[in-house]
Amino acid sequence: MKKVVIGGLGGSGTRLVARLVEQLGYQSDPWQNDSRDDLMTTVLLKNPRWLRQSSPEAIRQRVQLLLDLKDRRLSIGGLPHLWSILQRGEHQSFPWQNTPELFSYLFGKAPTQWLLKEPNTHIYCEDFLAVDPDLGYIHVMRHGLDMAFSGNTQQLYNWGHLFGITTEQIRKNLPSAQLEFWLQAVQKAKELAKKYEDRLLLLNFDQLIH
Repeated sequence: MKKVVIGGLGGSGTRLVARLVEQLGYQSDPWQNDSRDDLMTTVLLKNPRWLRQSSPEAIRQRVQLLLDLKDRRLSIGGLPHLWSILQRGEHQSFPWQNTPELFSYLFGKAPTQWLLKEPNTHIYCEDFLAVDPDLGYIHVMRHGLDMAFSGNTQQLYNWGHLFGITTEQIRKNLPSAQLEFWLQAVQKAKELAKKYEDRLLLLNFDQLIH
């Protein structure tokens, strides 16, 4: 696979896995936060409100837009779509809007092998795999109890509703809600792995480091 996307629950070890994949010759974009998350992906996809309001077709279109950006093959028609997202300010993490860097990036040459690491992409895993048959996905998993008592709970608040987890459940028992989120996310990944067995890798972080 010449394109690799890495995701999983926050705190599952995606940063280390990304570094290992980079050592295989895959190139990440320079626009990252301190956790080395791909900020272009964060801007386009880490938006619970947008996701709630969007049709499956609109979601696939935005994933396609992201992949076109990564492949440096954004069409002229795609530029207004991208620009409208930036102008709406859906997310404040985009570090280079309204600067020449954007256009330098858009019209540059794509790397032979690229890597995209953003934990929240597991929410869109099937969209990535369906849109691009040349893409591989790595879903990183840690032990459920580690995740249940992790302080990294932003994904639970952002995406818990997709798995039927309510704000009331989170308020009453955060570790229990976080564990339920982990269980359902892992189960979803396992089901997708059966469908995309040659392109979706379920990586146990605990086994990786021991």
